[in-house]
Amino acid sequence: MPYKIRKIKCKKADGSSGTHVAYKKSGKRVGCTDDPEDYKKALYAAELNEQEENEEAIIKDVEDEVFLHFTTRERAEKIKDMKMLLKSPQDVQKFGTDTIDAVSLIWGEFVPTVQVNHILGEDIVAVKFRTHHPPKYGFVEEVKWDQEELPIYDIDIISFEEAERALKNTSEKYDDMQQILYKESNMRKLKLKDPLPNSKYQKKVRKGHKKKKKELIGSGDGPESSPFTQDPPFERSKSAPPLGEGKKKKKKKRKVKVKKKSKGKDDRCTRIAKRKYDVWPSAYASGAVVKCRQGKIWKGITEELDKKEKSEIKKIQKELGNASESHKKLADIMSELEDELDALEDKFEVELEKAAEKMKAGSKAHADQVKRLDKIIQEEVEAFLMMEKKKKKKKAKKKVKTDFSKEKDKGLHGWFERQGGKGKSKGWVDCNTCRKDKKTGKKTCKTCGRQEGEKRAKYPSCRPTPAACGSKGKGKSWGKKSAKKGKKK
Repeated sequence: MPYKIRKIKCKKADGSSGTHVAYKKSGKRVGCTDDPEDYKKALYAAELNEQEENEEAIIKDVEDEVFLHFTTRERAEKIKDMKMLLKSPQDVQKFGTDTIDAVSLIWGEFVPTVQVNHILGEDIVAVKFRTHHPPKYGFVEEVKWDQEELPIYDIDIISFEEAERALKNTSEKYDDMQQILYKESNMRKLKLKDPLPNSKYQKKVRKGHKKKKKELIGSGDGPESSPFTQDPPFERSKSAPPLGEGKKKKKKKRKVKVKKKSKGKDDRCTRIAKRKYDVWPSAYASGAVVKCRQGKIWKGITEELDKKEKSEIKKIQKELGNASESHKKLADIMSELEDELDALEDKFEVELEKAAEKMKAGSKAHADQVKRLDKIIQEEVEAFLMMEKKKKKKKAKKKVKTDFSKEKDKGLHGWFERQGGKGKSKGWVDCNTCRKDKKTGKKTCKTCGRQEGEKRAKYPSCRPTPAACGSKGKGKSWGKKSAKKGKKK
């Protein structure tokens, strides 16, 4: 495409100042530069690269396509209700590029690492849909739209298994690196009504149109003419009418005050209508008043009561008299019934008092029985406890037999095979020196034999093991003999 460059002061994309502006043939501004020749060459090179890429890519028509979008079932129901896919929906964590993604159901492939693994949730489904909006580009694993909202139609929600089966059996197959491009749909070329004219996307597009119009103002008479460098003059055209003409003075309408009619007394017709109709005011009553004033109805009727009305009133009076008599009879019957009920209540009260006295006497007898039972139970419990104590005393009196088997079998060798006290000492132990070890809780004693110069508080009381120290020996004396002998003397 040919480019035109004009010497105009401008600002570049990075904020620095430039000397030349580049325009397309249509008059649209492309960019700002200091070196117009190099900039022009770069624009042509970029255009050639784009053409080559387009030649290598396969071009598809979006009207012939069907797409799948994987998501959770809850999110799929919302998409079906909105009839739209969003670039950044609320409460949904985005994965990968910031675009709207889907898979072609005609030439796509099932790649779970790209399409499914990032979805958080157990119930994964696929939204099957069509659209009039062509994608930016596509590959076998996904197709991408670079827009905030994507209107869709022919929407259906299918299971994950069905979607996987459909993608594995697509009609067309392409290489993984093959890029797919889409041409603009015929529906968009015909400028048909968008299914969502008041969507955020459509509002944004409308705002963009205003900006484009402002950019194209002053482009000249034809497409090849250079753009204006000055603001256009705001002069009145020759065809416009002179100032002051064409404006019509608006006449102020005077408000006519309507006098309200004073509320006077009702005339004959209104009084008769109020008497004859239950609802006032009403359409029927007001229509009857109009006919009466025209002389069509109620000509011979006076404001006094008619014969029929009088007869009806007499009937009502008779009915009221009869009703009053019947009410009197009913009142008499009710008074008699009240008297009978009072007499019955008195009888019931006497019988209830007698029954209460009997119950009180029975309760006293039961209370005495309960006390007797308590005494018997206490006596039995005390007797049982006494028996248990006696049993425990008998068990305690039983003597613990000391094991002398080693000494009987082996003699003195058996005596030295005993563990003895602490350390390497062997033989029997002195029960007067036994103490409990705080750490282990076991009873430890010194050996029965004393070493040279050793003094003990009591004369040794020897047993084979520390456990045998719990029982007394056969002798009458126990402990230090010298002290006990002194006491006997």
